[in-house]
Amino acid sequence: MAINPNTRTRAKILLQALQIGETVITQSKQMDQQFKTAYQVLITYSENFITGGLNKDKLSAYDIKTIENEFFAYWKGAINIDVELFWDALEQQKLPYTRQSPIKKLLEKGRFKRIEQWFDLGNNFAELQQHSSFRKLFTKEEIKQISELMAAAEKKRFEFVNRCFEKRNVPPSQHGKFWESLAFLKNCNLVSEYYNKQEREVFYAWIESLKP
Repeated sequence: MAINPNTRTRAKILLQALQIGETVITQSKQMDQQFKTAYQVLITYSENFITGGLNKDKLSAYDIKTIENEFFAYWKGAINIDVELFWDALEQQKLPYTRQSPIKKLLEKGRFKRIEQWFDLGNNFAELQQHSSFRKLFTKEEIKQISELMAAAEKKRFEFVNRCFEKRNVPPSQHGKFWESLAFLKNCNLVSEYYNKQEREVFYAWIESLKP
């Protein structure tokens, strides 16, 4: 059966988005090589699948939706300058995709779905504020609110970790919370802001003693 005209159009538009994603990833200075390689494999597979389907006149709406979900998962969930460049390019090409920013969810609910998104925001927030698409997406008041939410999350995580450190004890029921909070502080490069060199040495020695 021939490809539905709407599906054919969606497939061609998706190929454009895939090419934009590949360009952004190739030029990225933030992504590590392992992630780049894995994502480029996804893009190449997707492009080959769509092109092959178009050539054989055999491609379904479900096929396109599945590839869209897999491909856009990163661009709708990550927080960094590459994401801004990607959506800028889509807008310039007038591709009909709707952006979903996890930061909007943060403003609505006061939290992220994944802790890795806190890492992304903490490490990229200053640079993101310099980007026009970010300033277009968020008002000055919202950017202020984001800063306040970050500060509150940082304070809460540090106070909990530091309380455990001072007592040299992590309650068994709060092990998960502790390691997650520690990851937050480390990945956002905050440990050195709260502890001097000597304190960090003691702190990390204690952390090592907690490991099995």
